[in-house]
Order: sequence, then structure tokens, then C-alpha cells
Amino acid sequence: MTWQEELRKLDEDYSSGKLSADDYTKRREQVLYSAVTRGTGEQQTAQSPEEEHASGGQQAGTNPSGTDQAQAGTGTPSDATQVFQAPSSSPQGTPQQQGQTRQPDQESSQEATRAVPPPDSGAERTQFVSQGHLQQPPGGFAQQQYAPQQPPWNAPDDDSSPPWGGSEFPPVAPSSEADWVRQGPELFQGSGKGNGKGRTGTVLAGALALLVLAGIGLGAFFLLGNGGDEDGPTGTANPEPPDEEPPAEPEKLALPELAGSAEDHSHIEGFDDLPELNYLLDDELEVYEEAGARDVRFNVQHLPSDSTAIMLLVESSGEEDAAEAAEGLREIQLGNGAEEVDDQPEGILATEYGDDDKNQIRAHYASEDVIVRLEIVTSEGASTARDDYEDALDAALEAMPADA
Repeated sequence: MTWQEELRKLDEDYSSGKLSADDYTKRREQVLYSAVTRGTGEQQTAQSPEEEHASGGQQAGTNPSGTDQAQAGTGTPSDATQVFQAPSSSPQGTPQQQGQTRQPDQESSQEATRAVPPPDSGAERTQFVSQGHLQQPPGGFAQQQYAPQQPPWNAPDDDSSPPWGGSEFPPVAPSSEADWVRQGPELFQGSGKGNGKGRTGTVLAGALALLVLAGIGLGAFFLLGNGGDEDGPTGTANPEPPDEEPPAEPEKLALPELAGSAEDHSHIEGFDDLPELNYLLDDELEVYEEAGARDVRFNVQHLPSDSTAIMLLVESSGEEDAAEAAEGLREIQLGNGAEEVDDQPEGILATEYGDDDKNQIRAHYASEDVIVRLEIVTSEGASTARDDYEDALDAALEAMPADA
């Protein structure tokens, strides 16, 4: 598998999420390093010893200022510099000193220079190699590694093309920058140049986007919120009405609302308290007892017409018992000389008694399991008694409806 295929496979694994950014960077650097190493090794094996010896005997060309390079000498105390021509990837190569011959196979080789002191000089020896492979110096001197020196002033840029480069591959960035080993997520990391302008542009773009969104939101609020109606509501939700309280349950023994003043009979709490009033006859008490009388409510109301309205409500054991008790009480009234009153509402059993001194009208009816007794007594005449009775009966039927 070639290094290009390995790089392509790494890109596919990183895109599919099989590799993290750190693993992808490390493995890619390893592939590139191995590709450079293989390319350098192939060039070294391709060059013959004779070519190395010939290239080692050549001298360097003139410097940009026009002065000749220093020749290797034996009698000077200073360092002597000797230049060796290495294979160069440039087709033109570098200019050679006049009088020297060039090897035919060195036209496309990479330039390499090295400083070698003379054999009898005791000065320090230096060596400089640019982007190429090291060669054995002539004369059998041992090769030593030294720190790279600064290139001379106005020297041409070194050709950083790798040995495996060519027209079929894209150019490689100079070795002074690390961009040539960046790929994948590293491409999105800034090199530090122009970051201030980039950040400023990003901030301005974000602020502009926020302003546009705010304008759209305000426009939608005024258009949709107001609905285009100037006289419409301001958009404030009306408060919800409070929950209505459930209606109170009607009273079991409800007294009618009558005009006038009422007597206080709050001490009457049950049927056993009725005999002490001396209001009912013994026969009437017996009818109530047979109906299973329990709770009782008694009221005496003095009407504005000087008539008296008496209301007695007695709870029985059931609806049938209440209906039978109403029939029995009417029979007692008729047996005591009262007359039956005609044209009464359905379910109302009424009787009347009258003389020159007093007029009396009594009505009995059943309202579910309650026995209702209404009585009007007046000394103002029969017509007054009848008018007061009709008004009181309407109020009683509203409070305690009669069974049909």
C-alpha cells in the first residue's frame, strides 16, 4: 500500500468517526515521515560511489556579491570552506564556478553544501547540509554531525521538494512552516496570523445576525399580537373569574318568607316539644306519631293586615306516611265543623271555619316526607283571611313544593 493510499484510508476512517483527532494526526505524521524516509533511502542507493567522489571534488559557485568562495587551503590558520554539490530536484541546478566540469547526472540533483577544514588546520571544523542526504567527505575524513549554520545573506531559498515529489504530486510547503503536515481537523486551527481580524469579523457577523433576528421578532409581535386592530385588546389576558361556590343544599324544613314580625320559638327542636304549646289536639298528635314524626320546625308570623300566619313542618318516616298524615289531618278538621275549600292547587287539602268574631283557614299537604300545615287566623273578615291565605300559600309552596 503506497503512502497516498494510507493517507486516503486515514481520511476515510476519520470522516466515519473511527479515529479521533489526536489519533488521526499521529498516524498521519507517521505515514508522511515513513514516506520521506523511503524516498531519501532510494536516492542514496541510486547514487554510485564514483558520483559521490566526483561531486565531492567540485567547488561551490560564486556568492551573490560576485566574490569567489573560499578555497580549501593548507597553510592558513582560519577555517577553510569547501562546497560539495549534491543532487538537486531543480532542472537548472545552481551556477558552478568557471573551469569546473559538471557531471551529467547531477543536473536534476539537490544542492548540498558542507564546510570541511584543511587536514593540517587545528581550527574547528563545521559542516552544513541543506535538504539532502549526507555524503562522505573526500580524503577519508570522518563525517561528523554539527549544528546547522545560518545561510549566507541573500542566499537563494532552498528547494524543499521531497525526493519523491514531482509534477504528478502537489508542491509541498516550505520546511519553515508546519502546514505541510496539517490535514483534517488541524486545517481549521488558525496559524496565529490574522486571527484578530478573523475574530473581529466573526463578532460583527454575530451581532448583525442578532439584530436581524430581533427585528423579525418585533415585527411578528406587532403584526400578530395586535392583529392589525387598533381598537382591539392590548394583548393582556383577562383574569379568570373566581370559581363559583357550589350552591348550598336546600333546607329540609324551609320556612316561607312572609311579611311582618315573627315570634321566637327556637326552643321547639323536636316533636316531643309540641305538646307543651297546646296548639294541636290529641287526635292530631296521634296522627303525627303514627307517621313517625321526628324533626319539627314551628313559626308564628304576625302579618301587616293584623292576621296571624302559623307554619308547622314535621318530618315523617317517608313520603307515603306524609301523604296519609295530610289526609288524616283534613278529616279531623272536617269532623270538627270546618268546611272544605274548593279550587285549591293540586295536592293541597284546605278547610275553613268562620263566625262573626274570627275566620280561620287551614291547609295540609305532603312535600316528599314532610307534613306541611299552614294556618291563617284573622278577625278582619273572611275576605282578609282569604287574601292573606293565598299570599302565604304561594310563599309556602315556593319553599316546600307540594307533591302531585
